[in-house]
Amino acid sequence: MITLNLLPKSEKATLRRSFFRMVFRAYATTFVILCITYAGSLYAAQNLLEKHITQLQSDIQSAAQGTTVNQGGSIQDNIKKINALLLSYSTVQQNFFPWSHTVAGIVKRMPPGISITRLTIDSELRTVILEGVAATRPNLITLRDVLDATPYFQSAKSPVSDLTERSNIPFQVTATLMPSFWTITDETL
Repeated sequence: MITLNLLPKSEKATLRRSFFRMVFRAYATTFVILCITYAGSLYAAQNLLEKHITQLQSDIQSAAQGTTVNQGGSIQDNIKKINALLLSYSTVQQNFFPWSHTVAGIVKRMPPGISITRLTIDSELRTVILEGVAATRPNLITLRDVLDATPYFQSAKSPVSDLTERSNIPFQVTATLMPSFWTITDETL
């Protein structure tokens, strides 16, 4: 093995020292950058935790004083609000009627050739309004007859103008609910 030494020993030592300085500087720079990044993330985490601690302390103080933080007011005021809500819910529950059974009963009785596009039930006027399209005039007449024969309707009416066309007849049938409708059981539907 032959080794050629073209650099004098003094320059070789200088180059070796400068190489070690560059490596040390790179490591030192990387270490400083990592320390700064770590310190910044610790500072942000500290601020976040201090905000949460401050919020928790204010919540604890508010709870100790008998007030709620988000709603404001005293506990008695909140109890009164909740009681008012419960009263309104119980009123709604008392007026509940299973309309899904009624709608299912109407749909079961639909003759073929009838497409319902809208169904409106008005409990105050005691009416059911069916809107849709009948394939033919006999289909529409059958629909009116079926609704008249339904046990919870007094009468089913539609304008005479609905019968002027032969096919694809847009219609609106208004059926009046019987007064006893509100006491009909599921078996009757």
